[in-house]
Amino acid sequence: MLYTFATTGNWDTAGNWEQGILPAATDNVLVSGGVTLTLNGTRTINDVQIAATGEITVATDVFTVNGDCDIDGQITVTTGTVDVEGVFDATGGTVTFTGDGDLELAGLVISLGALTHSDFGTVTYNGGGAQDIVEDTYVNLIAGGGGGTKSLLGPVVVAGAFTTNASVTTAMGAFDLTVAGATDINGTVTITTATLDANGAFDATGGTIDINGVGDLQLAGAVTSLGDISDDAGTVTYDAPGDQTIVADDYY
Repeated sequence: MLYTFATTGNWDTAGNWEQGILPAATDNVLVSGGVTLTLNGTRTINDVQIAATGEITVATDVFTVNGDCDIDGQITVTTGTVDVEGVFDATGGTVTFTGDGDLELAGLVISLGALTHSDFGTVTYNGGGAQDIVEDTYVNLIAGGGGGTKSLLGPVVVAGAFTTNASVTTAMGAFDLTVAGATDINGTVTITTATLDANGAFDATGGTIDINGVGDLQLAGAVTSLGDISDDAGTVTYDAPGDQTIVADDYY
């Protein structure tokens, strides 16, 4: 059943819902335009749609969307978590982090809309299989989910930290990945013709760097380990402006 949130206020106030009762976890939710829904507690729902000029605010709680999430308005996350299992589409909408919150995406991601932040927020692609990472500027980015290949759809910039979890492959293809903060590779990163530009600390202990074309790995920070790095293609560049230690390894 579709429940419409029609009056600004808290989720658990029945009078704020057009139907006069609270939705169940298997129901769908529509937040009307001009209305702000404050989560005020951990909530689970099926599909959710935020109309243009509508908003959902997630302060410290967990908001689980087992179906699809369509954001034409805005969702604001402080230190809470928004966990979307289905299709995520914020085309024309806004995702705003005001603290160290998390956006976890397990399904197809069409668009992150206007992903606004200053120094906050982590986006995790955590589907168990293959997923596409959409072109955007992230603060922190995690390729997770315990398995599968996460493929870049365009150039990606990470202002904070980038992590590829164990058993996960980040496939860059021809698209550059630029990381200002720490890069932690516990799984695999494949580079074909692109550049992985790691400007912070770099650690691939237990991981794999597979340069299978004319790709380039650029390292400007302290390097702990290159993990299992391919030695049959590509270039590794240590490009710090000052002193830098080149780790012992076999390079192409």
